[in-house]
Amino acid sequence: MINNKRIADQSTSNVSQQKSNVKRVSLATIFSGVFFSLVVILVVVNIIISSRLSDFQSILSKLTVDVLPKVTISGQTFDQISQLTYLTARLSSSPSQAFRLIAYRDVKNKIEQIESLELVSNIDSALINQLESIISELSGLNRLIEKRINIQIQIKFQAEKMYQLHSDVMSISINQFLANQALKTNEQIYYAWIVGFTEIVTLSSKALATNRLNEVRQISNSIKDKFKTLNRNSNSLNFESKQNTLDLVNQLENVLVNFDGMLPTKINELRSIGQAIGRSNFVHNLVVDFSRQVQFQSQNLNATVLENAEETTELIEKESNFIKLMAVLSILFLVVATYFLHQKIIKRLVRLNYRVLNRISGGSLNLNLKGNDEISDIAQSFNLLIEEIEEQKQSLHELSLTDGLTGIANRRSLDEHLSSVINIATKNNSHLSFLMMDIDCFKNFNDHYGHLAGDDCLKDIVNAFRNSPLRKKDFVARFGGEEFVIILPDTNSEGAEKIAKAMLKIVSSLKITHEWNSASPYVTMSIGGASFDPQNPISDEALLNQADQALYSAKEQGKNCFVMFNDS
Repeated sequence: MINNKRIADQSTSNVSQQKSNVKRVSLATIFSGVFFSLVVILVVVNIIISSRLSDFQSILSKLTVDVLPKVTISGQTFDQISQLTYLTARLSSSPSQAFRLIAYRDVKNKIEQIESLELVSNIDSALINQLESIISELSGLNRLIEKRINIQIQIKFQAEKMYQLHSDVMSISINQFLANQALKTNEQIYYAWIVGFTEIVTLSSKALATNRLNEVRQISNSIKDKFKTLNRNSNSLNFESKQNTLDLVNQLENVLVNFDGMLPTKINELRSIGQAIGRSNFVHNLVVDFSRQVQFQSQNLNATVLENAEETTELIEKESNFIKLMAVLSILFLVVATYFLHQKIIKRLVRLNYRVLNRISGGSLNLNLKGNDEISDIAQSFNLLIEEIEEQKQSLHELSLTDGLTGIANRRSLDEHLSSVINIATKNNSHLSFLMMDIDCFKNFNDHYGHLAGDDCLKDIVNAFRNSPLRKKDFVARFGGEEFVIILPDTNSEGAEKIAKAMLKIVSSLKITHEWNSASPYVTMSIGGASFDPQNPISDEALLNQADQALYSAKEQGKNCFVMFNDS
């Protein structure tokens, strides 16, 4: 590790000496030069363009302040008039008084909006008179629609009354048929009367369904003739309810053919509908004509806009060509500046990043770059940093394999080493022994003397192991808590027993007081051993289990002793 540090320092010294022979141009100087050049070009281009756009600005000002608002108002006027046409049609088709009131209110609001527009307020007196005529005709149309709806309500009421009378007739006919034997004597006349009554109701329904005035008049005349026949049949009947039938006929006649009956009212409805349609068409024509007059003024405005637009287009084309030239020159400068920055900065940063990633993944590329600027400084710093990291990784790896309290190998190091020595023993056909040691009644020691005293006890025992007659190739590790293990390469079970007994004597000789040890007044340990035979190889886990079983047997035999695993 010291040699690596010396090599890194020597490399850094060489790089620094090379950089001192190259003139230093910092990145700040490069960026400042490029930025200053760009600012100068932009300022010059801006001054040239501003000086040439004064006329263009005046034309645009006139276009936006004087002409375009008028065009906008013209478009709003067309939109409002189009909506007025739609609202007029909606008023004409109103099915109820509530709907008519809403539609007429919308029409009046729309007219107020049209009157408030600047384009309408500035038109000539003829068009103003035409707008007043539209308002007057819309008022008349509203009255006609109101009259039509009232007539339709009256007709609906009379139709309900007609159908109720027909229902009463059918009810009387059934009752009479069941209760009055006198019906048999003039049964034919009675049935003819019912048929006649029904025919009148049917013809009336047909009249309600048609929208032709002549057809309604013909049906009305036909119904009057049928009423005469119906009255004759009623007078010919001789059963008790004869007077009821006559009353029903008179009521139906009043409902249908009298002056204010349903059929005359239907004729008035069709006349009202015709008048409303005529008035609606007339209003529609007035609105369309008014729209055309407004359109004419709008076309004059559009012609002015077109003239200004052509003039503006020519100026825009000239200035656009000039701006394109300036843009091309600016872009060319940016391309050159970008290429320079790419070669001087980006490309070198990419190369540095590639070398750093190579070193991180285990490669050996040198991070130092040519040049004498901040990037080369960063490269040198990265080089030093990675070398320092590699040293720290090595130190961390060593620390990860060492027990923090005792300074000997830990469980992780044991697992790696045990697997390795078993493979070597198998390959070399040599014996291997494994000792697992546990301090007796150590929990009682911690409980009564404290954990700090327990830590000192563990350190003293490990120091005793270091001073024991163990070989350099023997491996001592802390297995966990108060447990330790020793791996003895090239050692059979007899050799392991000798070393185990020596360990027992060494621990006892420390004379660490332990009043709560059931085996002795001093600290002692129990040891379990297992031996690896290359002729009957077993796994490292199996070897650990055998040593653990032997340790358990040592505890059972009274502690402070050694037991070798025997599978027999």
